[in-house]
Order: sequence, then structure tokens, then C-alpha cells
Amino acid sequence: MKLPSWLVTIAAAGSAGCGPLNTGSPAPDRGLEAVTGQWIDLGHTAPGDTSVWVLAPGGRDDALKVSLGRDGVLKGTTTRYGRWFVRPSPHPELCFTRRPGREAPSCSSFRVDTVVVGGQPRRRLWVGQYRGSHRTGDRELWERGPLAPGGSR
Repeated sequence: MKLPSWLVTIAAAGSAGCGPLNTGSPAPDRGLEAVTGQWIDLGHTAPGDTSVWVLAPGGRDDALKVSLGRDGVLKGTTTRYGRWFVRPSPHPELCFTRRPGREAPSCSSFRVDTVVVGGQPRRRLWVGQYRGSHRTGDRELWERGPLAPGGSR
């Protein structure tokens, strides 16, 4: 899959604190550790502007908006939403509380696997039929992480 250079730049725009990369296809653990991290929402990513889900350890649910300013500098704004958790069952679900437009938890099926971005493995989070503030649908998110050696910003 050929990726636009702007997506690779934003995907690699740095992040300390992402968990270890999964090197297998599906993640064997479908619990909290599998989804903790910063995730780029590909459906809300465009040149110079992206949306990142920040699923922090302990269940804090934030959103990070990263934009490329007119001066060419990346800027980030964080918004606190609510809480997230994984509901255990034979088919675990990723659940959110207090996201825009809802108070009660909304839960969706999910899976974590691995894609290769710029020659580097990166975790991918699929969320089935996620209920957003404007629409419901499947979401694909890539783990946000540092640039590969020799990469450019």
C-alpha cells in the first residue's frame, strides 16, 4: 500500500509513551494493554491536520488534534473526554463513557493487528461500528509513534 507522504509524516510526528509494538498479526491480548496508547484516526486525517485518540493507562480518554501551522510547525491541542475500558466477554468490547453526545457507555467490537508503515511495524486498531458524534461506522486507527531512523519531518 503506497501511503501519501503527509500521512507518514503525521503518523510519525513523535510520541513518547506508546506501548511496545506487536510483531505478530493479531494481538493475543485483547485487554487494556492491547489498546492503551495513541491512535491516529485515519478517517479524520488530512494533509496538515489529524485526530489522535489518546487511550491512557488507567482509562483516561483524551483526544489530540495535531495541525500543521502556517509556519510549518506541528501544534497539538488536547481535549479531555471521559473514560474508556475493555468489557471482558468471549468477544471483548472497547467501551467509552462521556464522549460527545452520550453519557451511558457505548461499546464496540475491536481487534489489534500490525501494519508496516515506512518499513516499520505499527499496531493497527480496528473498531467496529463505533458510534461517533456525527456518524456510526467502522474506524481504522494506527498507533502513533516516532520516526524511523533516517526519516524526515
